[in-house]
Amino acid sequence: TEIANRLTEAFTQRLSFTKSAEIGFGSNYYDLYHLEYAADWKITESLVLDPALFYEHYSTSSPIDTIGEKADRYGASIGLRYILTASLTLGLDYRYVYKDSNLPGLDYRQNLVLLSLYYNF
Repeated sequence: TEIANRLTEAFTQRLSFTKSAEIGFGSNYYDLYHLEYAADWKITESLVLDPALFYEHYSTSSPIDTIGEKADRYGASIGLRYILTASLTLGLDYRYVYKDSNLPGLDYRQNLVLLSLYYNF
């Protein structure tokens, strides 16, 4: 489910919620709930800023005689996109994620920096 809003020609925002069940790694399956707010701000014709905030809750099935994991993840990101041509875009992103798990040793804090090049066909 997604709600999108265009405030101006240069600024759009959206709020989305998804629920999925997927095959797990180390478990039979996991349920994932994802809530995200994101925006796109066209600073110039060629430069776009896109901040986002998200929250996730997931739980895994548990093998016999063990406890399944239940965890919450919180995150924020900010990205810059520079449109080089109609087909080519350069991107730079920073993302921070914090995970809080019910199982010992599975909490983490993550800092990611991504440099990307997109090609649209």
